[in-house]
Amino acid sequence: MLVFLQMVEAFLAICFAGEVRSQELSFVNPASGARLWGIVFYPADAEEGRRYPAVVIIPGGLGCGSEVVRTPEPLVIARAGFVVGCFDPDSRGRSEGKE
Repeated sequence: MLVFLQMVEAFLAICFAGEVRSQELSFVNPASGARLWGIVFYPADAEEGRRYPAVVIIPGGLGCGSEVVRTPEPLVIARAGFVVGCFDPDSRGRSEGKE
């Protein structure tokens, strides 16, 4: 039980340590022409022009990327030094288009 509590404590420390910057954006899906909504999370100390490892969170099934931003995953990954992108596929969440 002690090991589990230590793991939870470490996870919470990562979740709430440091700040993260985010930027909402929109872009056109070249295959469908639909305007898609997205958001990118950056480590707080990210420097313009510097390259960072990146993770793109692609919602599966009927999920929406805009739902992912309410979870801790993008923040935890960005705090670990990654740039994180999330988006809503065609006709889901805040995006336009047909599925």
